[in-house]
Amino acid sequence: MTNHRLLTEPEKARVAELNLRTTAGGQPPELAIPMICDLLSRCTEFISHHRNFRPPQAKTYLQDMGGLTSSLVRHHVSIGNDPQVAIASVSGLDESLSRLGKICGLPPRDTAETTWLFGEGFSFTATIGEREFGRSVRTINQLLGDISEMLRPVADGDYEWLDSRQVLERAEALMSEVRTEYNRFRLKDGGMPFAMTGEEFVFMRDFLGPYDVGAQTLTGPNAAFTPGPMRIDSVLGTADSDFLAYLSLGTKLLSKKSRQLVEADSRGPSVLDAFISETGMSEQKLIATPDTEVAAVLASMPDSDNYINSLASFRKIRTTYATASAAHLQAIKTYLTDLEQKLSPALLDRLVVPFSAGTGGNGHDHTARLVEMRAAGEVETKLVNAAELIGEAAAA
Repeated sequence: MTNHRLLTEPEKARVAELNLRTTAGGQPPELAIPMICDLLSRCTEFISHHRNFRPPQAKTYLQDMGGLTSSLVRHHVSIGNDPQVAIASVSGLDESLSRLGKICGLPPRDTAETTWLFGEGFSFTATIGEREFGRSVRTINQLLGDISEMLRPVADGDYEWLDSRQVLERAEALMSEVRTEYNRFRLKDGGMPFAMTGEEFVFMRDFLGPYDVGAQTLTGPNAAFTPGPMRIDSVLGTADSDFLAYLSLGTKLLSKKSRQLVEADSRGPSVLDAFISETGMSEQKLIATPDTEVAAVLASMPDSDNYINSLASFRKIRTTYATASAAHLQAIKTYLTDLEQKLSPALLDRLVVPFSAGTGGNGHDHTARLVEMRAAGEVETKLVNAAELIGEAAAA
């Protein structure tokens, strides 16, 4: 073992090779299980004989052991065993995972953060497509996190509208990059602009199933449970009560630092709240007020032009993210719903994670509902309509 990893690169490559042979090639899982068990046994023995792990070190070890455990669980489930049979087959595994998670402040298994965001992540199949998927997850998480950080002072009312306008315009450009990244998953003209094939996606996804550690059931790594995507709706003001309840479940799978960011954003005011507050009206009163009267309020603001231009950028940000969400929904159709009809019965029989739900435990109708949630709400529409009336009057 090295000083920083429990697994060598050749060992990780061998595990990925066995995983791919089992899912894609139909190799019996029983041929992969012994090596993975041997590696996990070696890891648990190492953990049991060392007491003073630093959090970064524990996180590295949890990444390796979590990925191995998910591989072992997948192979056991594919031959009809309960996930706990896999956990129990390695002495001390449950205790080692629990201990590492406690030290580094993470759930005691592989998560979205350890699988995709930490270093180069853990690769279950080592295909080019899986690596590209991880790169895309990191890119989207970084962009949405940057946008959330940029917009938090706007939401808190820390800026004048001139400064807010400039920040919103920069955020608008970044959100266009988010949309571009989501659109790369879509099929166009019969080709595949994204480097990951549908088959590579379902082979990787088959290792993201749930299992129990320390008497708690933990869902598998889900790219939606990375901090960037979990923050942005609260910051913009598109999050509703159902989504906030969904976040409360997802935050349990985050690191302490990420969890604190998501929770702070869910409690704080949104950018939309800042626009509402400037009118001096409550949301309910604003919605009930005729557009012409709202237009008069906006026109009378000391910094009306910058407020209205900030509102225009905000609308573009929100619309662009809604479009990106729709691309995500289309990707689900491409990579799961449509693909399921094309794969052979023999291959489908080998796969253990159902096509009908996400790895976070929600059905795909949940993603469709998020697309609807991110559409323009009544209060945004009211403000935009009022701003357009002002523009029309100026042009007359």
